[in-house]
Amino acid sequence: MQVIGYTDGVGRLVAGSGTLTITDQPDMSTMTFNSDDLISGFQVDVPLINFHENDLDQLALPTGWLFETRQLKDMTRILAIDLSGNHPVKEVSFTLPGSLSGEPQNVLVCNNIGQTINTAITYRQPVVEKLELSIR
Repeated sequence: MQVIGYTDGVGRLVAGSGTLTITDQPDMSTMTFNSDDLISGFQVDVPLINFHENDLDQLALPTGWLFETRQLKDMTRILAIDLSGNHPVKEVSFTLPGSLSGEPQNVLVCNNIGQTINTAITYRQPVVEKLELSIR
């Protein structure tokens, strides 16, 4: 097993840092977790509007990963984990049907030895794929 981490000066491994980047668009939200450490799992509670769990059937995750959701009052809990223990990644991205109605909560990201990765949340504006202007 490959263990990647940083020492704290006395030989103990400490987890790295990471980012959850959210791009919220009408009717869909893209979430990207990335880290300087290997990611083996994450959990996040998100307030989604117009979320339909059966729309997740086409979600693509790394080999060996399990993805589950659960409705908790006004939040949707998302949990993903590398069940095999052999496919940690530095980045994982997915798009959810629905739009965010508030801030994500309970963001937990773990590295390949079970340590919590310190994760900051950032927001990105959607990229305009095509823009046409005409001058009359």
